[in-house]
Amino acid sequence: MGYPGMMDPTGQGYQAVVVSALRTTAWWTFGIAVLGRCWITAGVQVCLLPLAAWWVGTFDTYYT
Repeated sequence: MGYPGMMDPTGQGYQAVVVSALRTTAWWTFGIAVLGRCWITAGVQVCLLPLAAWWVGTFDTYYT
């Protein structure tokens, strides 16, 4: 019968990788922006990318 919508167990690993990558990218880009004294960019990176990671983490797969 398959899996309805995004309830795909093969997407579980991919989703976890994306969440981790977004979080890692947020902190690396934040650090680089702080070192370069780009305060607005640093603020955007540390605010938006973790929110994006949270949003991707809420997708309806078996990822928890």
